[in-house]
Amino acid sequence: MKEKRITCWLDYNKPLIARGNIQLWFSQDAIVQWHNTQHRGGKGRFIHFSELAIETCLTLRAVFRLSLL
Repeated sequence: MKEKRITCWLDYNKPLIARGNIQLWFSQDAIVQWHNTQHRGGKGRFIHFSELAIETCLTLRAVFRLSLL
């Protein structure tokens, strides 16, 4: 089998860079509900993200076997 010589490294590298990219589409309802607007009423830090946002991130973590870091 004949070895193929790479002549344009820019064209060769583009797919390698793009292979780790993932594109997610969220509905308008999900975007509106992403940030938490409710106060807990007690002391402590304000909760910035909604339960929907946290569950979405944890689901993506489980599907793609990602770490929490």
